[in-house]
Amino acid sequence: MVTKMQILFMILTFLSLDYAYSQDQASTKQHQTNSTNSLKCEEDKSYLTQEITALKKSNNLSAEFLKSQPFSKLFVKRSCISSALAQVSAGRKLTDKEKRKSKEEFVGNNFVRCDDDDVLHDFQKTPCQSEDSIKLIHNSFETVTQCLKDYVSDSKDPSVQNEWVKLYFKMLTKESGLQNYVRSRRKAWGAGQIMPEYIQDFINFSKEGVQEHLEKSEHLVCRNLGEEILSDTNFKKFYSTKKKANELFRTCSFVGADDNQILRNLLVGFSSLKVTRTRARRSAFSNEVVKLSSKDQLQVELSLVPLAYNMGPGNLDRTITKALKWKKQISNPREYIASIKNAIPFVETKNYQFNIDKRFADVVKDSGQKSCFN
Repeated sequence: MVTKMQILFMILTFLSLDYAYSQDQASTKQHQTNSTNSLKCEEDKSYLTQEITALKKSNNLSAEFLKSQPFSKLFVKRSCISSALAQVSAGRKLTDKEKRKSKEEFVGNNFVRCDDDDVLHDFQKTPCQSEDSIKLIHNSFETVTQCLKDYVSDSKDPSVQNEWVKLYFKMLTKESGLQNYVRSRRKAWGAGQIMPEYIQDFINFSKEGVQEHLEKSEHLVCRNLGEEILSDTNFKKFYSTKKKANELFRTCSFVGADDNQILRNLLVGFSSLKVTRTRARRSAFSNEVVKLSSKDQLQVELSLVPLAYNMGPGNLDRTITKALKWKKQISNPREYIASIKNAIPFVETKNYQFNIDKRFADVVKDSGQKSCFN
């Protein structure tokens, strides 16, 4: 039973959050052949292929995704999953001169993997994708977003729910390319770019609600998702509580493919959008000068969540306060968004939405589709 003191502590923790999560991945666009299951990989790129082989012998939800898709109609087109993955690779190696100035090995992105003993290996080559691995990533994304889009959006309107799925996919194309072995310089991991702060937020603000939501789902795959990721036994695989509430973040449970890591990564990441959205709403709409319809508020929310993701929710709060300082009344969502963006103190955040849109345009173009969404 949650006490009043625990609730107060959670609220105060929520209000004090001031970190930025985002560190997007450079586009290196080293396209790979994705057409066959029997794809032959160079040894130093074959670690994903090896994990897929191990996964086929498992009896978990991820293994089922290699046999069949979770929903009869998929929202994101598979060619866009493939083109998003191709946007992010390890890049070229550093020259000798560059190595003297950096501890990294590649100019582009850092790929990592875990061995059978959960030992992390840095500076890996780009994982060799195959038809199976792309299917696994696609079906994992579809399961998490289709099972939780009504939870994240707080809406029963499918069109509103799908706007949040679109936003998440666009953000992931920039943040990770949906590669589940990529690590940012800020130590964000995998497809959802998970950090310890994400997991702490998930425990404090999301876990119980997500678990209850999935348990009540009419879809068996959603109920299975909750059981495999959030049951007491399985939850301890990635986050265990030690004495005096010292928590242990198990990195290898988010990196890889053979033990529901992709599902785990995306579930925590997508759920976090609700936490960010809720706080952004409180900052953006609690002031009496803001007079916006529900439709206009949605437009503002979809713009603010990426900003909060990039610069941190505390910085977004202060930016909104600054933007509202001399306003008498706000009834135009575009003008409101523009005034908030003008008040942003960080160059990277000012350009963040543009960079997301630019990367997503490349994904659509390379996919050969007019749209990535069905």
